[in-house]
Amino acid sequence: MKNDIESQLSVYASAFDEFVDTGKYPVHDEEDVLMAYLVTVFEDCLGTQWWSDEILRDLLKNSVLEFFSILLSCFQQIEQRREIERQYMYAILNAQDIERKEGLWGKVSDYLKGQYSQYELNVDGYNSLLKLDEFDKDILFQKICDEWSLAYREKILEEKQRYLNSSKIQFENSVGRSNMKDYRMVSRYRTISVKYKELKEIVSCMGREKEQAEELDTLIKQYIPETLSASVAHSDIHGVEEGNDLQALMPTEVALLAEFATEDLFFMKYAMRQLQLFSNRSDSVRKKQESQTKRREPRQIKGPMIVAIDTSGSMSGKAESIAKALLLEITQMAKKQHRKCFLLSFSVRAQALDTAHSGNWKKVREFMVSHFSGGTDGEEMLKTALHTLTQENYLMADVLIISDFEFDFCCKPTESRIRKEQERGVRFYGLQIGNGVNVYEELLDKVWRLDLWH
Repeated sequence: MKNDIESQLSVYASAFDEFVDTGKYPVHDEEDVLMAYLVTVFEDCLGTQWWSDEILRDLLKNSVLEFFSILLSCFQQIEQRREIERQYMYAILNAQDIERKEGLWGKVSDYLKGQYSQYELNVDGYNSLLKLDEFDKDILFQKICDEWSLAYREKILEEKQRYLNSSKIQFENSVGRSNMKDYRMVSRYRTISVKYKELKEIVSCMGREKEQAEELDTLIKQYIPETLSASVAHSDIHGVEEGNDLQALMPTEVALLAEFATEDLFFMKYAMRQLQLFSNRSDSVRKKQESQTKRREPRQIKGPMIVAIDTSGSMSGKAESIAKALLLEITQMAKKQHRKCFLLSFSVRAQALDTAHSGNWKKVREFMVSHFSGGTDGEEMLKTALHTLTQENYLMADVLIISDFEFDFCCKPTESRIRKEQERGVRFYGLQIGNGVNVYEELLDKVWRLDLWH
């Protein structure tokens, strides 16, 4: 049920964005009462401050989708209450003999008389016709179900429209007041975000706005061969290893390249040096690990953004305002790029929230007006970030930690998991607010510093 609502909200969100970009009204059928209402919202807001101001327009979108989420849940209940009709209708149409059809109709006909007028569905009239032998009853039951189906859809549409009409009055009366309050809050944080060039750099980095050729890829190991390598075919094979040496490919990997459906998987494994290769003992392929470096190579996949914010007492005040301002800017970037943006707040227990999902604005607002207090559990935060990455097997995600980093270095298993994710293309960044020692500097791909006291 929840997934159905999420899917429908995504359709309305896309329609909103398309209208902003193109000015084209969404095409919809008469049964989609919410899309029809969305069109009236567009018509009412065009030419007003609600549409010309980007912040207000985004807040309007959040409010509309939040309202639609509530309505869709109620619409599901309307459909569930009439589910018995749909089941009987399906059973009658698929019954193999007339006696079965008549038995099912007899059980539901009295119920239908209480739901529909004779002009909507003439149950008594059909009962009279079924008693006669001059009609083909299979054809008659098909006609009954056709008329019933039409009346059923119209009744559900009528109930949905009635519920929308009664609910939208309160929504329209309150949305202006609440959004203007949110507008002042967002505008205040926007003002903060432009004061610090580091915040702009971070947003650009998380959104990968630089030219692809300028992007730094994940940490890789650089090997310098001591001698020229010989083909595995001319060496003694003794095992299997991972890499991207095309001369040593195992047949199973070659098979991936041979099929169109698995071709992309082959190239992804090649880029990540995860192809299965024959290994050998030949001295001619001995390699020396020389150093660890950064290689300039663009990442083609844009995974989710994860923003982990230290909400402990040591971050209260100006640091708290900067963290919230940066969160809003990154969320806006994620929305533009149609990426998920997970907020992890870590004071005692980390919790994940997709801030780019318009239906979550209420929870984002609650976070924005809350105050930072308590202690710090950095280990729990990192574990939650790693868990979030594995939920959907996310590749090429961008993780940002906003903190004063006044917490201990993570345990060995957590460090190993972070380095493994870095090998898969995930980047871990940090914004340190303060001038203390940061024990995570070597582990993270990049750390920005803001010293508010100098």
